[in-house]
Amino acid sequence: MSAATKTIAGTYHHAEHLEFPYVLPHRSVNDVAATSVVLIHGAFASHHEYSGVIESKILSKYHLILPDLHSDGLDISKGIDPFEISRVASLVSHLIRQRAKGGKAHLVGVSLGAHVVVATAAHAPDVIHGHSIFISGYNRFQPPPPVKLVAPYIFYGMSKLEDVLFKSNRTKSGETNDGSQAPSGICTMKLVREIGGAVFGHSNSGERLIGPTGIEARTCVVVATHFLSGDRIIHAQRLLEKMRGAEGEDRVHVLVQNKSMKHPWHVFEPELFATAVQAWIEGRGLREGFVPC
Repeated sequence: MSAATKTIAGTYHHAEHLEFPYVLPHRSVNDVAATSVVLIHGAFASHHEYSGVIESKILSKYHLILPDLHSDGLDISKGIDPFEISRVASLVSHLIRQRAKGGKAHLVGVSLGAHVVVATAAHAPDVIHGHSIFISGYNRFQPPPPVKLVAPYIFYGMSKLEDVLFKSNRTKSGETNDGSQAPSGICTMKLVREIGGAVFGHSNSGERLIGPTGIEARTCVVVATHFLSGDRIIHAQRLLEKMRGAEGEDRVHVLVQNKSMKHPWHVFEPELFATAVQAWIEGRGLREGFVPC
């Protein structure tokens, strides 16, 4: 049996694992809803980055599942180790089969979470059958070899700086505004290098798992093209080509950009993010500001 902790919104389920595949530690919100949506966080983060999305209540009619890939928010020793994209996809799909309504769910992911969504959809198409994909910030950087060598150290330093800033925003009790304990010290050089394999390389990439027939799920890929974002349209275009498959069929795969948004817009503009996710899931158009690219 897994331990569970009540939070202001939903329940936090601790890891049930000793043996692979195990049920990932995750936060569950609105368990009584009929349809599940899985929201996957970015690199060196946790489910807490979707706190604003949850608090907006825009997705309140859905059962929300928010896995922690690097830690369970309480114990950093419970992250996925090693962090291989195929292993992550196996665990996310196992979580959906065990916890989502009918063993299926809509998939939402930003940044590294977008890579995980792609890998999961390619690895286990059954868990998204009849459901949709919404991703943003999908980048596949291919820097020159000298830059690639120092990139892990840059990412490590940036993560530590973010951790310091995050700590400064905690309450005196060490809790976040959702009432649960915030993770700390998730980033390690080992994890940085493993995640780098998913973002830089091909052997640890979700794209590698996409077969010749592509991915059938209705998919929206968003590129945040604010000049401070860093997102690249070309990376999303190449992804969509693979998702459409060898025959190039249009299975309602949409690529849009928004020039006013920065890379982590789910954190900076959670209501806009939740509204866009809801619109896509429900088959409606995205709000003004999202344009085809």
